[in-house]
Amino acid sequence: MNPKTIASAEAGAVKVLSILTALGSRERYHSGALRSVTFKGRTVIKTPLGDLTPNYEFDQARKKYAPSVTFHESGAIKSLRLNEINVVPTPLGPLPAEKLTFYENGALKRLFPVDGRLSGFWSLNDEKEFNEPIALRLKFASALLRVSVLAFYPTGQLKSVCLWPNEKLHLPLPHTGQPIRVGAGFSLYPDGALESIEPAAPTLVPTPVGALLAHDPEATGLTADENSLAFSPTGEIASLKTLIIVKGHSPQGPVTMAPRVKPHPLSDHKKVHRPLTLTFLPQGLGVSHSDPFEEPTVLDYDHPLSLIPYLAHNLVKVSLKFPPSKPGRPSAPGLA
Repeated sequence: MNPKTIASAEAGAVKVLSILTALGSRERYHSGALRSVTFKGRTVIKTPLGDLTPNYEFDQARKKYAPSVTFHESGAIKSLRLNEINVVPTPLGPLPAEKLTFYENGALKRLFPVDGRLSGFWSLNDEKEFNEPIALRLKFASALLRVSVLAFYPTGQLKSVCLWPNEKLHLPLPHTGQPIRVGAGFSLYPDGALESIEPAAPTLVPTPVGALLAHDPEATGLTADENSLAFSPTGEIASLKTLIIVKGHSPQGPVTMAPRVKPHPLSDHKKVHRPLTLTFLPQGLGVSHSDPFEEPTVLDYDHPLSLIPYLAHNLVKVSLKFPPSKPGRPSAPGLA
């Protein structure tokens, strides 16, 4: 075996076989299995995408001081920072990459075209010069874009596209064709249909309970796996995040739910308004505070339902009364 090679494929995963003099600092799991390695010299490792050179040069302005390779506890490669941008094989064809992450079975999980460290010495515009646009051919659109991250399903299909900051893209709503300007990015179902979008700004969209502004002011843009405007597999709007006050009736009685306010993480003088998540269920309107661990409160469509503006820029006001004789989800009532 080449003395510069420390890993080889085994049962679909990559196992560490030896430790070389190029190895720098290491971290381990409680079990003793290797968690991460930081290299201090040039080393080639075998990966599911071929032989690649992990990062070992940390004296450049844009290089992050982070482990060169991390591992799943089983020994399979979890993430890999490359010493320089390489073109690697992917389910979409050859693409440039500076950081890669993998599922435990060796399948590509995420691809980062660039992985520079932003600082006073290295700006976003400096980093952009290293990020070449990528041609994406989707089921519903084609585009040439700079991206921050591409995510894949374990079976190889494209899962989500996180756009480079300020990159512009318009995608059509699946059920109406209405163009939506995309902000942080979008996600896809395994069959390539649009699963969710992060609108670049509050955007009025038609829903089963009338037109509402879809937007998440807390969207980070770190990934695009889940976004504030989500669609069913057949293309209807399934849920959205919006700044609005909702009044209705649950099985426990009258309910009023409003966005929550929390301190701004970077300012003592500003507040962050956390949107509500509305989910359009067959049995009623699910409402939650956009907390992934919160079960939605289901408001009965057979009782009066009011959606009231929360902030001045949210100009939509809806007052709906569904006849008790009509069980189930309303088709598409208009604005009152």
